[in-house]
Amino acid sequence: MHRFPTAPHLPGRFEAIGLVAACAAVAVLAWWLLAPEAVMRLMDESGPIEETTAMLYFLVAAYVLVAGVPQAEPSLPLPLCIVLCGFGARELDLHKAFTETSVLKVSFYLGDAPLAHKLMAAAVVLAVLAALLHLLVRHGRTVWRGLRQGHPAAITVAVFAAAMVAAKVIDRSRMVLLEDFGVAIGTSTTALFIALEETLEFGLPLIVLLGLLRHRRAVPAPVALSARQTP
Repeated sequence: MHRFPTAPHLPGRFEAIGLVAACAAVAVLAWWLLAPEAVMRLMDESGPIEETTAMLYFLVAAYVLVAGVPQAEPSLPLPLCIVLCGFGARELDLHKAFTETSVLKVSFYLGDAPLAHKLMAAAVVLAVLAALLHLLVRHGRTVWRGLRQGHPAAITVAVFAAAMVAAKVIDRSRMVLLEDFGVAIGTSTTALFIALEETLEFGLPLIVLLGLLRHRRAVPAPVALSARQTP
């Protein structure tokens, strides 16, 4: 397994954080300049931002298979590609495209959906979960070690996870405020929350791409045997 270099002053450690900050700034700027209704149309579930986010996931997944991962990491491309495609499908709401119940919920498998649909959905979901588990088990310790060393690629992974959590918290906060505290936020604040959520999610595949580029710089391509031989 590849080990991140331990150089104390590695460039680019804050690029991913800057990318997240830029996404948040774009959200605030859009909210400031546009009417709430325009912001909601732009950031709608089927709007241009979300569809572009899904497309970016698929493009980054294709890049992973073609050239995005060094040959020194043969166990990384396929599971990472599967996870990225799963995220892209989630952005397109394919998890509930053929049924009113999300296939990510246990209630779908306990409901009245045809058995064939349940088996197909379970196969896809389990494939994504297995790929994600493989990445965690195979590379989690290396990422943690690299994070403690301040390596840019490891920091990028951490920023990706933090940005994903932040987007989900922003998404759920509106319902939590209403259902648990009886606080209904206004249209303008709702537009701001939606803009922040969608722009953070838009940044996620870009963060992955940034991490891949940093990872390629960290892992040298393997030297061919013929190049080592002397005449």
